[in-house]
Amino acid sequence: MTARLPPHRVAAICIAASWLAALTIWNDLLGGSLRSTLLFAIPVVLVAWDSATAGFIVAAVAVVCAWAGGAMPEPDSPAPLWLDALVAFGKLSIDAFVVNLWGTRRRARAAAEAGAQAQRTKR
Repeated sequence: MTARLPPHRVAAICIAASWLAALTIWNDLLGGSLRSTLLFAIPVVLVAWDSATAGFIVAAVAVVCAWAGGAMPEPDSPAPLWLDALVAFGKLSIDAFVVNLWGTRRRARAAAEAGAQAQRTKR
């Protein structure tokens, strides 16, 4: 028996993959001028809201996309490429972790409110 992903997670992964592919192509066409971490964090956050593991995987893919598009290494950076990549992955992983915690708390609060509402309607 194979495990199936929920449809909302599949949709988030597809949107994230499309975003990263488009960002990589645009970045390559523009000579690597799109260097903002925020641009690469959007797909990570979208996926990490529901799954921390998937968020970390998308963070790693985002770092590879940044390198492939020419956004890494930074111009005039004395640091080697692997260090720039590690720092970028660290930033994106923190984003994934924080957003997943926030999403987990919101889902738990919504479930508790739904349970309380169900008990009130039974009375």
